Amino acid sequence: MASREKTQALPPALSTARVIPRDHDLDAILSSTSFAELQGALARTDLSREAALLERLLYKNKQQHRASQHYRRLLEVRRHLRLLRDLQLPGLLADLAALALPPPAAAEQSRAPAGEAGALALRRLAAAGRLLAELCTAARRAAGALSGQLAHSFFMPLCLTGLAVLARVQALAAQLALDAARTYNALAAVVAVLPFDAHPAAALDGLPQLVRCDWSGALPRLAAVPDLAPGDSLAARAAARAVARAASRSDSR
Repeated sequence: MASREKTQALPPALSTARVIPRDHDLDAILSSTSFAELQGALARTDLSREAALLERLLYKNKQQHRASQHYRRLLEVRRHLRLLRDLQLPGLLADLAALALPPPAAAEQSRAPAGEAGALALRRLAAAGRLLAELCTAARRAAGALSGQLAHSFFMPLCLTGLAVLARVQALAAQLALDAARTYNALAAVVAVLPFDAHPAAALDGLPQLVRCDWSGALPRLAAVPDLAPGDSLAARAAARAVARAASRSDSR
């Protein structure tokens, strides 16, 4: 879901590229990752339009309905949409892409985002998965409240418009959950080879290597895929990569 303002999503400490001795494997992984495609999938301008329509609907009906249950349910949906927007998922992918530009063929150094920047994006994607499940739950509750009014032919314009918005929000949120899972998995493979400022375990603790989108009824939920072997975690892979990079640097000296 796109942000209203194009601001830098990464914190200042992580907004500059890390320069390391040439790492051809890292360069190849960064070059093969389609950050632009992943960013486009997370932008969801269609969901932003529905959020704007809901904002307008709430504004127009505030005076008459602000004490009603159906209005409070719609406010809950708006709150989740705002929280989702504040995660700045497309901005994070754009910032990472800007830091992952491949070096010239003859260059002796590689440029890459800090591993902590990638870990931040993974945590935001995991948070988005939880938030999307809550958003769908809130939308279903709001739809139930509006349907109760519609059954008595009360407030027909508000109820019909609100139900249409909620139906589209639920469908788009489900698609965004699938895109968030795909982006997480693609980005996790990149994060495992990025240079970290500190030990990778500190930044990657608790983050799975892969996630999948499970369905509980009509609700999408991101779930961790178990590691293939004990100790084969994302943090362990990143730590092994850091050790190998340090050893290679020592050998070159």
